[in-house]
Amino acid sequence: MLTLQHILAGAMSIGEAWEEFMGTMNKEQSFKLLDAFLEAGGNMIDTANNYRELVSLSAASEATSRP
Repeated sequence: MLTLQHILAGAMSIGEAWEEFMGTMNKEQSFKLLDAFLEAGGNMIDTANNYRELVSLSAASEATSRP
């Protein structure tokens, strides 16, 4: 059974698209953030295919599928 944490990571800030109104977070920075979240026991990441033109979804997928 999957137990969800009370805290989830929001991935809308990951990526470099939409820089003019949201700032940027490159791949290296996003992996650092997601690694810390996963190491703390997090298991739920809020993302969508339209966040930052797919970059946040791709980064979250890649970060969680690494060994």
